[in-house]
Amino acid sequence: MKQAPVLAPRRTGQISPASLFFPMAALFAAVAPAFWLLSWLGMITLPMSPDPLRHGHEMLLGFASAVIAGFLVTKARPVLVWALAFLWLSARLGGAGLLSPLGDAAAGVGFALLLFLLAGWPFLRAVRTGHNLFFAPILALFCTAEILMRLGWSGLLPDLRPGHGLLLALDAVTALLFVMGGRLIAGLAASALRSQGLAAAHHRHLSAEWLGMAGIGLAALARVLDMDGLVPWALAAAGLAVFYRLALWRSWRLFRAVLDLRLLLLAYLWLGLGLLLPLSGLFSSQTALHAITIGALGNAAAIMMPRTLLQRRRTTHPFPALNGIAALLLSLSALARLTAPSWGSLVFLAAALLWSAAFLLLAVLLIRVLLEK
Repeated sequence: MKQAPVLAPRRTGQISPASLFFPMAALFAAVAPAFWLLSWLGMITLPMSPDPLRHGHEMLLGFASAVIAGFLVTKARPVLVWALAFLWLSARLGGAGLLSPLGDAAAGVGFALLLFLLAGWPFLRAVRTGHNLFFAPILALFCTAEILMRLGWSGLLPDLRPGHGLLLALDAVTALLFVMGGRLIAGLAASALRSQGLAAAHHRHLSAEWLGMAGIGLAALARVLDMDGLVPWALAAAGLAVFYRLALWRSWRLFRAVLDLRLLLLAYLWLGLGLLLPLSGLFSSQTALHAITIGALGNAAAIMMPRTLLQRRRTTHPFPALNGIAALLLSLSALARLTAPSWGSLVFLAAALLWSAAFLLLAVLLIRVLLEK
């Protein structure tokens, strides 16, 4: 089996403080869902009631935003990165009910605003072509979603529900997975195809990107305008763009490619399925979104966090098969969560434990890499 190219076994000795967000995100992902589900099942008692909206908030605006910070906040001054980490940790304590509502809201909104200033604003200032046009608005959506959820919980605006902000956060995560994942896979796939004497049609990839982003944007706009019947059709258009890309990459020719590429293709496949499921009617909309949050987001984070950290450390992968094990656990978790409404609480518990086991393995790997001299 062909493995990823081995980088020179030289360690930098220095690493950006933003990389600490990776093990923080992995540990949070390993612990939080299991505790939330045990509380929901009445097996343990937590300071905050097991609200599904809070669970969604912590996964999208807690876990996912920490992963984004680890990737994108690489050029900020260390003091600002440490401030960002402090706000993120404070918001997670607030999510567990260990802060006052005001302190919880201040930490959550403060983190979202600072994340946009450190990651989104530089993209906005650097935009010169349409190729990088998407990133700043997507990161702005995270900030907007956080504010909307806090306003919804506060009751200051009676017509605003926290679910509006949560769906906006889901759209932002979906858009990032589609754009960033698609661009990374396109480069890796083109290299793998060239090694087989095949060419990649780059102009078609850009057309598919605009089609997919138009579908995701239309779905978000339809929700704002209360045109819920249009949402699954718009998401399905984005889903078709995902599968069009998978076809352009000749994914069936990449079974023997490096492990990183195969796992990223798996995450992208889950993204396409998650975008098509709402139109299929096979699952409720709340259940179907877990194909994106567990299958796509979970797998993409599980492969990209170790990959990025190892590249920054310029070191080899100490556990070549670990990402494959994590991908298997996460895919089983996604399947369990999709079928759990039909099978009962034990399957819900199995889905959470599979997710937690995957990210516990990754947390061990990430911490080990950070501690290496």
